Amino acid sequence: MGSISGGVFTLSSVFIGFVTTYNDGNGGDNDFSIGESISEYLETFVGYTSGGEIITEGGQYYYLAVPTGGNASRSISDQVSYTAGAFATCFLRGTLILTARGEVPVERLRAGDLVATKFGGLRPIRWIGTQRFHPRFAGPTNTPIRFAPGSLGQGIPSTALFVSPGHAMLVGEVLAHAGALVNGTTITQPAFQGDSIDYFHLDLGPHDCVLANSAWAESYFEDQNRNSFHNAADSHARFPGHEPVRQATCLPIVTAEHPWIEGIRRSIPSPTARVAA
Repeated sequence: MGSISGGVFTLSSVFIGFVTTYNDGNGGDNDFSIGESISEYLETFVGYTSGGEIITEGGQYYYLAVPTGGNASRSISDQVSYTAGAFATCFLRGTLILTARGEVPVERLRAGDLVATKFGGLRPIRWIGTQRFHPRFAGPTNTPIRFAPGSLGQGIPSTALFVSPGHAMLVGEVLAHAGALVNGTTITQPAFQGDSIDYFHLDLGPHDCVLANSAWAESYFEDQNRNSFHNAADSHARFPGHEPVRQATCLPIVTAEHPWIEGIRRSIPSPTARVAA
């Protein structure tokens, strides 16, 4: 278990399958205080060399925030599931977001930039959450869904759009999870080509929709899920005392299990739509 008690973080057991190193978020003094952030360097366990040394890959820093006040105790396996294995709901690196100054790749956006929204006009970005997954271990939950040009309507999206399976896209008058819209031709989940899957999500305050490659897609919807972002410590530092809530959504959100999903699938253009890159 890992625990925080009396202002000191103690690691007393490990989770087989991952190698973790905990580092203090305050100058490396190894004093993990209540309310302080901790950075966790996590590598995926691959195997052993003939000499018995551990082989790992995909080393990456992930972040967790220590609760303020009282004591906290977390299982290492739970923490891995909560951070490195977090459920992705984001735009893939390279997605073009319409802003006050034109389309900008999502990874180049910064807090304060004005983005075009469906319901609120130009809204400033409050915070940008990021996640990174190793393609080999992302699985169907976190591997991007590809929307071919025109797969949601004429010119929608304008170019191939990649979002996480749990990211909601505007279809008619509802928001539907991308993974629930896969049809095997114009909307697919191909094997990811690249070294890492990098996602970015836009916190605008109120839930809204932004134009991503000319397709309306949801902004960040807070559902007590802020700590699932790998840069959550940055959010905690920017907004100390922020209380997690379940936010009101700008439109109904439909998942793969929702009774409306079949009708929504039938409402989108036929799979004969243009599929060129």
